[in-house]
Amino acid sequence: MGNMRALAVPLLMIVLVLASMSCTPRVTPTPTANAMPTAPAGELRGDANGNGVVNMGDTTKVERIVLEMDAATPGADANGDGVVTIGDVTVIERIILSAEH
Repeated sequence: MGNMRALAVPLLMIVLVLASMSCTPRVTPTPTANAMPTAPAGELRGDANGNGVVNMGDTTKVERIVLEMDAATPGADANGDGVVTIGDVTVIERIILSAEH
């Protein structure tokens, strides 16, 4: 009986781990305080700080928005998905790199 009990505990742990892996819900991001409509006509997408130029200052602004240190701005939603996230930093970096060539 002792061997069976010693085997049952590790098996139970394996079953619980497998069950938690298969039952993990897929999380879809929902708009939060960082929600922002796509940049309106005349706005430069990626120009998060509104100075008329897309540069590394805009990546810093988006990071501050994501950390809820600053309010969202229309140009901060660089990928146009309606939410300001760290993904917008990547888009801004790509805009900057493409402008340098």
